[in-house]
This record gives sequence, structure tokens and C-alpha cells, in this order.
Amino acid sequence: MNELDAWYEKALRGEASNLIGNKILQKLEDEIEVEFPSTTSEFTDFFKERGYDTLSNFDF
Repeated sequence: MNELDAWYEKALRGEASNLIGNKILQKLEDEIEVEFPSTTSEFTDFFKERGYDTLSNFDF
């Protein structure tokens, strides 16, 4: 496992997940919308259709 994988593992599943897990997921969503603005509504629909908007830290 490389350092980045280890960091994400710790951030999303470790003790720190309560503090930053949802923030990371929100930041990823925000960045995808910025990077691909033409797909914003499509992405939002996809995100909600898959139930990703209801995920919690405990799902990881």
C-alpha cells in the first residue's frame, strides 16, 4: 500500500473518519462538478440515484 492509499484508508476508516470522511467526499463531489461543469446536473442525478448523497462515515 502506498502512502496515499494509507492516508485515505486512515481518513475514511480510521479514528479520523469522524472528523474528515464526509469532508473528503464533499470535496471530491465539488471538484468533479468544477472539472466537468457540463455534466453537473447529470452528475448530481447520478450521485443521488446511487445513494452516494446518503453515505455516512460508517459506510466505509
